Amino acid sequence: MKNILITIIIILTILNLTFLIETTKNQDLKNYYYHGEELSDDYIEKEKIHMREVKDLINISLIINAILLFLLKIKGNTDYKKIGKYLVIFSISSYIAAIFFQQFFHGFHQIIFNSNNWLLPANSELIQTYPSSYFKNIFIIINTIHLSIGITLTFSIYSKLRSKLEPHLKCYINRS
Repeated sequence: MKNILITIIIILTILNLTFLIETTKNQDLKNYYYHGEELSDDYIEKEKIHMREVKDLINISLIINAILLFLLKIKGNTDYKKIGKYLVIFSISSYIAAIFFQQFFHGFHQIIFNSNNWLLPANSELIQTYPSSYFKNIFIIINTIHLSIGITLTFSIYSKLRSKLEPHLKCYINRS
């Protein structure tokens, strides 16, 4: 249980950090997310509603992350190799989703958002600023980070632990 919680925390943390960093690149969104200002009239009503939904989703994600961090108080061993494997499996699944990104992106929005406010006209401010290719690239970058952490946890920590145990194991084997 603890290993799954840590895996989810890593995934959510990277997603949230990426989102929060990316919003600072657009002054309107930065002011909206960080300073509580309304979006300018450059955005149509559907965009404003969608960004409100996104803001709520990010806030919920941050709350879930905080709750999961609290739940980590649960006693039990932390198996970093297992966490690494979970991240690698998650990343591979996500890379497969990236192959079918349009379908994945569409399905994700249908599941996560109650309304169709995310279906914006091609000439809308958000679509012009953040085209589908932008999200696909960010998606791949985030998954590469997950994969890198997963591989590092799976092999580095395992190798480090093994090198610490080897002298003790050799000593035990030589006695037999």
